Amino acid sequence: MDISSFSACRFRGILRRTAGLIEPRGKRSGFTLIELVVVVAIISIMLSIVVVSAPTNRREFLLSTSQEQLRTLITRSRALAINSVTGGQIPAGQVCGYGTKIDASKSTATIYYACGTATQTNFTPVTTTYYSGTLNQISLDKSLSFMQDANIFFLPPGPAVYINGSAGQSSVTAYVTAGNGEQRGVEVNSAGLIDLVMR
Repeated sequence: MDISSFSACRFRGILRRTAGLIEPRGKRSGFTLIELVVVVAIISIMLSIVVVSAPTNRREFLLSTSQEQLRTLITRSRALAINSVTGGQIPAGQVCGYGTKIDASKSTATIYYACGTATQTNFTPVTTTYYSGTLNQISLDKSLSFMQDANIFFLPPGPAVYINGSAGQSSVTAYVTAGNGEQRGVEVNSAGLIDLVMR
């Protein structure tokens, strides 16, 4: 073997090592112990953040969902009243409309149809029919509750708004409360405007 061919072979070997086609002697691919420890530590930190924040995220989701469901329920009862959808024969001398009743003891809110006597100041129901089904009723998760009872009634054609049976009350806010005291609410005023409230 002459020197020129030996130099060419050696030069090709150097090029291959430089280009990464073959690895230098004594070196093996893989992870070092320090790299593995760092990766495991990062994964552990990320998992601990997810585990710690999971109950908070669930509570936030339940509160927001329940608040939106309550607003939808009240909006639906107002729409039924505006469209003058009758729930049956209207008795003589009475007026009929739709409302949403919030029962704090049962943690439920339900749309109802009522006929009764109405004045400028109050509405007195004579007959009341409560509806069921997902469009007409919500039941809160066991971790949530309503802060207090409330009754929002809409009398067509306006609709006139009777809050807890009275036309004189300017507004009511129905709060959904979590175990940690966090609350989300739905406010309804005497003009029939419905708004979301957080506190």
